This record gives sequence, structure tokens and C-alpha cells, in this order.
Amino acid sequence: MSNKKFPLVTESTKDTITFLSDVRIALALSQQQMDTLILLLAKAEGANVHFHVGNMDIEFESYNLEDSDDKQITVAMGISQKNYTNIIRYNIPQAYLHSVKKKNSFVKST
Repeated sequence: MSNKKFPLVTESTKDTITFLSDVRIALALSQQQMDTLILLLAKAEGANVHFHVGNMDIEFESYNLEDSDDKQITVAMGISQKNYTNIIRYNIPQAYLHSVKKKNSFVKST
């Protein structure tokens, strides 16, 4: 038997806000720091930020949506255990991104 890790596909029952709160807590970020990270990803051209904490991998990706000025930001959390990795991925809704931009007045609207 090999020690290869295979992804285990699961469906999360958490809503996006709860998942982002879990990610924020896992990274020991304040809400302001998390909002700033999301704002930076929203401004960047094809960004990727990866964190490794214990047996957890957290990855943020940002890319342009086709035929739009909006960005799509995805957040994935992978937790490795013995011979498998459980990965959960969410797309951050545009309404959430707009809310974060509006809440942080230091960001100029485009």
C-alpha cells in the first residue's frame, strides 16, 4: 500500500459567510485584515495567495470574469489527514465583494 494522498470530494453545508469566518479565524486575521486581503485580490490581475497552517492549506485566487469588470475570487481550504485531503472551495459572491468595498471607504470605486 502506498502513502499517496487522494482528494476526498465532499459538499459543504456551510454558507459562504460562515466559511469565510472559519478561514479568517484559522489564519488569525481580524475582520479588517480579511477585508483588506479580499480587496487586494479584487484589485489584482490574476492573483493567488496561499497559506499553510499545520495540516491546513488555504488558497485564495482572483481572476476576471468574462465580459465584465468584476472579479471572481475563490477560497479553498484543504485539510490533510493520514491518506486523504479534504478540500472545500467557495466562490465569493459579487454582493459580498461589493459590500466589503462599500464598507471600506478608503478604497476608490472604479
